Amino acid sequence: MAFSEFECARYLKMMEQLVEDIRPPLAIRSEIDYVTELEKQSLMLYEMSPSFSGDGTTQRFPVAKITYVKTKKHWVLYGMRASGKWMQHSTHHLLDLAIGTLKLDPDSNFFG
Repeated sequence: MAFSEFECARYLKMMEQLVEDIRPPLAIRSEIDYVTELEKQSLMLYEMSPSFSGDGTTQRFPVAKITYVKTKKHWVLYGMRASGKWMQHSTHHLLDLAIGTLKLDPDSNFFG
């Protein structure tokens, strides 16, 4: 079951606040920036940068995914590995805690 409209709006607002907190300075946002999206039961965080080909397009790289597991009633934080596979980082009973862990990035798994 997908999130309700209210939940979608609430969760996206929380993730957008995270994006505002971690965004680079305005002067370099054309080179690197972050965006968030809701995909089914997951909140996705992407890094955006210009394409290496120089054709003016933008590339989007997945950084983190926070998924709600309804059967266990918790949020799972995943990080994207260099292999292109998601690696489970931690589980949290509250979305706030998962976002806080992502923002603090204590092990430098998400933002280097």
